[in-house]
Amino acid sequence: MFISFAIALLIQPDMNLLAYDGNKNNLIASKIELTIPEISKKDLKNFQKGEKYFNPPDVSNSKSNIINLSVAKTKNDKIKKLNLKNKKLSTQKHKIKFHKIVFRKNREIKELEHVYKVQKKELKERYEKNLMPKSGYMTKAEYEAESKVKDKSREDMDFKPPIQDKDMKYLPQPTYKLVRYNNPPGSPEIHLTRKYKFERSEKDYGLVSNDLKMMVYPVVYYYADRNVTAGEIYVVPLDITLPDTQRILKANIAKHSQNPILETEKDTEVRNTFRTMTPIDFDVDCTKLIAKEKIGNTFDGIWQTNVWVYDFKTKKAVNLTEIRQAILHFWEKEKGFELSEYRWDIYPLGFDKRNKDRVIINAYAFTGKKPQFLGAWSIDYNGAVSKLESLSNQAMDVSVIGFKLIQSGIKDPEVVKAETKHLKDVSKIEKKQKKKAAKLEKKKKKELYKQQLRDLKEEFYQKRDKLLENPNKKNRNGIPTS
Repeated sequence: MFISFAIALLIQPDMNLLAYDGNKNNLIASKIELTIPEISKKDLKNFQKGEKYFNPPDVSNSKSNIINLSVAKTKNDKIKKLNLKNKKLSTQKHKIKFHKIVFRKNREIKELEHVYKVQKKELKERYEKNLMPKSGYMTKAEYEAESKVKDKSREDMDFKPPIQDKDMKYLPQPTYKLVRYNNPPGSPEIHLTRKYKFERSEKDYGLVSNDLKMMVYPVVYYYADRNVTAGEIYVVPLDITLPDTQRILKANIAKHSQNPILETEKDTEVRNTFRTMTPIDFDVDCTKLIAKEKIGNTFDGIWQTNVWVYDFKTKKAVNLTEIRQAILHFWEKEKGFELSEYRWDIYPLGFDKRNKDRVIINAYAFTGKKPQFLGAWSIDYNGAVSKLESLSNQAMDVSVIGFKLIQSGIKDPEVVKAETKHLKDVSKIEKKQKKKAAKLEKKKKKELYKQQLRDLKEEFYQKRDKLLENPNKKNRNGIPTS
């Protein structure tokens, strides 16, 4: 249709020329050659792909594609003008606009395009999620996984330095040193503050073994409803790769033994009672531990002290109750003194320096303003044989083995200031490196996202081309899919 319209447009301006003489009309009409230019397969393929504009082939040099209106041996000016006009029109390229032909897509291509769009969307969401903080695109399952209780015993908990005020130029920093824990012998006690009544528990000084490989520490629990106190002792392994003081400062309490090695009864029936368990010392081989259990009343004082020995090899604890019976028997049978009518108690000092298998214990009676000495006694760690060592209040040879960490002073202010300045410089460098690493990581994520898009697009076109190669493909029922 468009070719007929073009021919009519070319011939219409000079229709009078063809009508002025009947004989000449026949001559001119016989010499007009009307040929339709052929469209190549390549142009037809481009047209089928849906190109909006179609360029016809260049027909300027083809005699078969020119509307020849030249008349042999004529001197008419109108005919010459018509020839020039036709020649000029034939050499120009015209873009002929076609209506886009819509081809029906088969079901498989539609499904493929839908899957491709969904995959692109998911890929974009995943990329944006990686750029945002952890909580930005977090799903419910990821949030629940992050909210699970973590095992703190598997984490490396670094020692937290004291908080430094930004306005202060210098904040005193303490220094620490190791000293003997059981010095003087029998002196270790638990010093409770009001804090344990609010937090319902409190930890006290730890006793470190002689080889600095483990530490035992007591814990006090408070039951406010009955005003009752109970105690336990746990074991914590120390990091042997650190210096001596750093081992204790950075000891991770969360890595303590699963169960306490020693514990008191947790009976809350009697109000206002307290029970505490205090470690005393290790033996020379650090295979046994002495501890004392104090039982009493908040308003009445201490009722009784029990001596315990824990064996790390057998993992068993023995209550040395035999020593109390031996002291009572000696003073009532040998001295004729009714000791059971008075308040009295025992104080464990430690292991005997002369015999590492025996424990030294002092006994006192509270019969007046000044406690009365009841003798120095010893008992083996199995609690089988008791022995009176001395009735005179003289110092006994007790081995002092374990260590504890105490504050020895403060650092030099100039050293602290220099360290603070150095830490600030290091923090600035680390901040710049962190920012640079984050920028590089973001760039890598973007490159990966683009590469994934390219791979996805290439895969889509490959699958679509395979489907287009087989347009007559039939489904299960034998019906063509296209």
